[in-house]
Amino acid sequence: EQEALKYGANVYRGSLDDVLMRYIKACEKFGIDRVVRITADCPCIDDEVIKECINIHENSSVDYVSNVEKRTFPHGLDTEVITFEALKRIDREEKDIKVREHVTWHARRNDSYSKIDVLEKNGHNYSDIRITVDTYEDYALMNLIYFMLGDDFNYKDIVNLFEKNPWLKMLNNNIYQKYVFKNREEELA
Repeated sequence: EQEALKYGANVYRGSLDDVLMRYIKACEKFGIDRVVRITADCPCIDDEVIKECINIHENSSVDYVSNVEKRTFPHGLDTEVITFEALKRIDREEKDIKVREHVTWHARRNDSYSKIDVLEKNGHNYSDIRITVDTYEDYALMNLIYFMLGDDFNYKDIVNLFEKNPWLKMLNNNIYQKYVFKNREEELA
């Protein structure tokens, strides 16, 4: 917060436990009607991917646009765009704090929300590339990526790096991504 304020950013701090409510209150405070959700554990997020998701959302009337449901982009370029109205609806419908932590999860799993999946443009599937930082293995890989590419790169540079060095995937391909299941049966399956 102090660093953001130092650079003139608007800041809202809300509930530590209820992330969904934090989003809603920030929207109310700043008059926001569309939210772009990216997460801090994705340091390779690409502004072109973000712009594409925003553009698709702006030119549609859907509640939710993302590149995470039908994943074709590398894991770690996760971008979601959701309306403030959809967030308020999730608040009314979802009371489980574990689901609210993931903000959009309820809408993603509920067919009554209108959605669009953004897919990698050239038809390739890069979902087996993991460039997020949740574990020590992820962190080690991220250090290697920055060592090999420097500080100025985009997701296409990462894809090219992995295509030239397929062994990079071995550094974190054993990581099981945290997942919220609809019910006990889905979790067991």
